[in-house]
Amino acid sequence: MRAENIFLPRNGYFGVSAATGGLADDHDILDFSVFSLFNEQRKPVPVAEQIPQQEIQKYDEKFERRMKEYEQERAKFKEQHPDNPLST
Repeated sequence: MRAENIFLPRNGYFGVSAATGGLADDHDILDFSVFSLFNEQRKPVPVAEQIPQQEIQKYDEKFERRMKEYEQERAKFKEQHPDNPLST
């Protein structure tokens, strides 16, 4: 198969993975699907669809509470298991 006039983005990334039952060092690629995560014609989110500041603050506070709880649990684990490599 031959394809011409294909224009790829400058900062694009391609990845290929393969899995076989054997220990082969070479693989045939039978299909290669390409897509973009971003639409070239991106538009700003309308103000009506943006998250209200109060809601953002609520989630930020919830995140901070959970981080404090996590740090407390981590410190407790370190005290209870000083020889554990995860305690470093």
